[in-house]
Amino acid sequence: QGYVHRLDGGRDQRQSASFGAAYTRQDAQGNAPLQGLVRYEWAQDHGQTNRDRQLLQTGLKGKYNQNITLFTDLYWGHTRNRDTGAIEARNNQFNLGFAYRPVLHDRLNLIGKYSWIDEQKPANQSSNSGLTALKGHVVSTDMLYELNSQWSLGGRLAIRKAREAWGGLPMAENIMRLMALNARYYFIPETWLNAEYRVLDARLSHDRKDGLVVELGKRFNNHIEAALGYNWAGYSADLVDLDY
Repeated sequence: QGYVHRLDGGRDQRQSASFGAAYTRQDAQGNAPLQGLVRYEWAQDHGQTNRDRQLLQTGLKGKYNQNITLFTDLYWGHTRNRDTGAIEARNNQFNLGFAYRPVLHDRLNLIGKYSWIDEQKPANQSSNSGLTALKGHVVSTDMLYELNSQWSLGGRLAIRKAREAWGGLPMAENIMRLMALNARYYFIPETWLNAEYRVLDARLSHDRKDGLVVELGKRFNNHIEAALGYNWAGYSADLVDLDY
């Protein structure tokens, strides 16, 4: 329990609570062929505006066989104005995908994912792209192939078919297509230089954006990586992101 300070100098009282649980099943080799989690968050504001916020998150990942891993997760959340009963914001997303890495040919990595999204920004917020609402589907696939100990090549293909809202305009259907090609070079062990070229097409606006993304990174251990780069393309390669 605490207080939220508003820009006008006032403050609202906030009460919040959350709980979660995680499950991991390990095999004899210490690997985790099955992992799951569930988390629930609740918050309530009292003051100038009375709001309820709720978020439910679930996730499950498991090995189908030695080459294929399956995963799914769900985010279901909303903000409701208790005075009017209106839903002021939504944050709903469902993902289902697989990762393929053959044990006998582990130079190849392939990931495929389907996402359903239903997002709405609060009235006083907007995204970097100007989108205020998005509802639709995204299908994407990523591939990475290690040529040798120094070079790897990869790419991404993604398509999003969704209804979008910009500012105060009504929802309109749009199709976006993304293609990206990248190359990574390890000039010393665990340190790399990565370059990626992206092309993004939007049918509704008849717009095409392309550009280069460059990154210099280092892996310190199994849990920590750091990277520094610059994005000349000006957008994310994740079409699920509202701020693409």
